[in-house]
This record gives sequence, structure tokens and C-alpha cells, in this order.
Amino acid sequence: MDFEYNYSEEQTKFRSEVRNWLDANIPSEIDGVEEYSSMDDDLWNHFQLVRKRLGDKGWLAPSEIPEYGGLGMHTDNILVLVEELGERGLHWLLEGGTASLRTAIHTHGDQDQKNTFLKSMAVGELIIWHPSLEPGVSMDRNDSVVRAYLDGDDYVLTGSDTFTGPGPHPDYIWVLASTDPEGSQEYSASFLIPSKSEGIGLEKRDSLVRDEGHTVTFDDVWVPSSCLIGDEGDGWNLMQSTLFSYSSSSYPISRDRDVSDLIKYASETNRYGEALIKQTFFQQLLMEVYTNSELIRILKTRNNWMSETGQEITYESAQVALLEKKAALRLSQVVRDIMGMYALLDGNDKSSSFKGKFNMQQKRSVLAQNSTPGPEIQSEAIANQLGLGIRSKSEDYANTDEKNTGINL
Repeated sequence: MDFEYNYSEEQTKFRSEVRNWLDANIPSEIDGVEEYSSMDDDLWNHFQLVRKRLGDKGWLAPSEIPEYGGLGMHTDNILVLVEELGERGLHWLLEGGTASLRTAIHTHGDQDQKNTFLKSMAVGELIIWHPSLEPGVSMDRNDSVVRAYLDGDDYVLTGSDTFTGPGPHPDYIWVLASTDPEGSQEYSASFLIPSKSEGIGLEKRDSLVRDEGHTVTFDDVWVPSSCLIGDEGDGWNLMQSTLFSYSSSSYPISRDRDVSDLIKYASETNRYGEALIKQTFFQQLLMEVYTNSELIRILKTRNNWMSETGQEITYESAQVALLEKKAALRLSQVVRDIMGMYALLDGNDKSSSFKGKFNMQQKRSVLAQNSTPGPEIQSEAIANQLGLGIRSKSEDYANTDEKNTGINL
């Protein structure tokens, strides 16, 4: 049986078009910058330029209909576009909160919201920040909660939360707010709020990675009802179903660049007169991280397929998030084993490899473990989705007594 993906003649032709365009339009400064959070102000300006150029081509939101700034591109060609951007470390240009917000407005927004926002986002005119949520994690696990209460026909928002997204300043902030004093997710609402609204304060978080997240404070911010996306009470479900959904623009890239670059480093670096990749110990480490990356790619492909064929996604998003956290931590360990101190050099050091990308990878792997209570939060979400639940201490004691007495209850 042939498991190799065979590209069509049309895909091959389109790949040549994409490569030629990227060669002509991607500045060398941005080529290979794999996360917007690693950019300084100059790189951010380059990023904005490329983002706008992709939007003008209809490639920033390729699956979007032409009326709203896309091309209605077939998924076969979207796969090629994602792969070619991925080869330059720029596939994330098609992902993130903006793509998710477009999905939310398509499925839950009214016609005025569609006319106002869909095309502007698809052509790269708007920067969107969204909450730093994780798949399946309930609102009560988030220490920072924004609350909203009705004042006449409009809402007033108070509180603070952590938001993520490109750039030093957003145009709009996609907010998840509780309409219940207890912060329950059953009483929540989703708002899209102009960032310049009176009472909004932006503050960078202390973080290992520049611009990894921002604390946004809402001090009695008046929000007209037209900012509400969907119905009150559906906010948490809406954001969970869209922020972690899979669409035609969210194909996994064909290879993990971090792993590929590490293999390249091991192939080109000698120790004791022999390339690192020729040494059995390092071969085993490289095979481990390669296998991890391929497993994640396959599971992301599965999730994408499930979404496109209309199948319900339950634990699968949390499963991938859990594996990504564990794989990132293991990769950071393997990078240090293979590269030694060179893994910790940033792009400003002449001795660094790959523009200091592995320094960034080390930092991001730490953040991935600590941005929430840790990988176990995904394990809890998976268990809940599978109906396994979390056993209480009293249940543990009962099971212990049962084992000690031999009594089957």
C-alpha cells in the first residue's frame, strides 16, 4: 500500500508560482523568523509589509470567499501554500487569533459584523489579540477573569486577563468575559472591542520571550451590544470551538523546522573527529525528537480531516496540545545535549547557529510548561472529554479500603 502523498500537476504548478512570489516578496530579514514574538520593531515592520502583500494576493485567508477578501482556494492548493510558507518558517502568518475570529464571525456573527470585519482581517488590515486560553480548560482555572454586566442595553467590562497576538498594539481585542459574579463559564460572553476604547490599559508581561503576552486591564469599559459576538452565555463554548478549531488554512507543515535544523547541525558538526549524527547516542536522540514531531503532524492532520468532514472534535485538540508541550520540553533537552552551550546563544552572538533560533526554542519550551498549571491540565481535559473524570481523595480512600479488605463494593 502506498502511503506517499502524490501531488497533482496543478499543485506542482502552483508550488512554482508560490516559490517565485515568496522569493521576490519575502525580505531576508524575516525569512525564517518563526514566531512574531521574536521580532524587534524593525522586523515587525517587515512582517506587516509581508502580511499586507499576502492579503492583497488573497493568500492570507485563502479559503475565504472573494467577497470577503479570499480566493475560495481549494484545499489542495492551500496545502501547498502552507508547506511553502512553512519552509521559510512563516506558516504562522495564516494562523492565530485572526483566522479563528473569522470563523467565529462566520458562524456566530451578524451581517453587520461580517461586512465590517471579515474582509479587513482577510487582507491584513487588522491586528487581533485574543485570550491565552488552552483547549478544554475551563474558565475557573483562569486566575484572571474579565467580568461584564449590563447597564441599560450595553455592557460594562471590568477586570484583567492575559492576551496574545502579533505586534505591540492591537486594533481590536477579542475578549471572553463572565456575566456571572462567580466567573462561571456557563454565563459568559464573547466581545470584539476596539483597543482604543476608554478605560483599556495595555501592559507587557515579564516573560522570557519578548511580547509573549500582554496584560490587558478593563476599568469600567463601556461596550455597545454590537460588540457582542454570538449570544450571551455562549462565550466560552464559542471561543473554545473556534480558537482550537481546524480549518483549510491550518494544515500542519510538512516538517518540523526545529528538528530539521537540529539534524542539519548534527550532520555538519564534528566531535572527536566524527559528525555528531554518526554517533549512536546522538542518532537515538535525533530519532526520538523526529518521531515525536511526526506523531504530532499526523494527529494534526487527523484533526484537520475530522473538522473538514464534519466530525465532532472532543479530546483531540487537548491531546495534541499535551503532546506538543511534552515534545517541546524533550526537544529542548536534546538540543542542549547535542549543541551544548551553543543552544543558549541568541541571534546577536556571532557564534550562534540558525540566527539564535534554538535560544528561542529553549525559552518557549519553558513557557509552554508554565503558562498554565502545566501539561497535566490537558490530561484533565482529555479525561473529562472521555468521561473518565478526576477521582476525588475520598474515592481513592474507598478504593484503598476495598483492596485492603477484599470487599467488592
